[in-house]
Amino acid sequence: MRQALQKSGGRVNAVNDRRFVSDRHFSVPPRPGWFHSCAARANFVLSPQFNMRLWIKYWLPVLAWMAMIFIASTRMLSADQTSRIIGPVLRFFFPDIEDAAIQSVQFAFRKAAHATEYAVLALLVWRARVKPSRGDHRPWSWNEAGIAFAVSLAYAISDEIHQNYVPSRQGMASDVVIDAAGAAAALLLLRALAGWRNRQAGLRPASARD
Repeated sequence: MRQALQKSGGRVNAVNDRRFVSDRHFSVPPRPGWFHSCAARANFVLSPQFNMRLWIKYWLPVLAWMAMIFIASTRMLSADQTSRIIGPVLRFFFPDIEDAAIQSVQFAFRKAAHATEYAVLALLVWRARVKPSRGDHRPWSWNEAGIAFAVSLAYAISDEIHQNYVPSRQGMASDVVIDAAGAAAALLLLRALAGWRNRQAGLRPASARD
């Protein structure tokens, strides 16, 4: 009788051991993939750690400026439309100005506007990522500047592609170069300004980090 109970008890223990191994096997978490990564990001946005006030303060200006650039790439601010403003203004101040001179001024104005648009965009993206504050003397990060430049360049390329589908507009690779130059110039100027402020404050100049 005792031997029978020991045998039956051994069977029960063996079954329990197999169930434990089976449960432990199925409890192993799967490797994080693309779906899990996206879900983690969504959970962060919806979690209490997400600060809507900071998002509005830093990222809403970026999106608003991108929207303005998008609108400027429509027929609303095409060369035909801007010539109706620039031409009369120049003729008001310079009645004897020639048409060729007006076209040259308009060309220079439009290209300068290109550079300015993306200079502002690069600064806004840098501001949104770094979140500088008054009296902030953190070392300069070329990584953050590179990200701001890359975002500006990518949007400049998409903007020229968009213009190819707008009547009276034409996307040009040369405009992308001008946009990139404006973004780079703004970030380099910001780097110089950061070093100057640190020197004025008597601190060690901001070192190139990363």
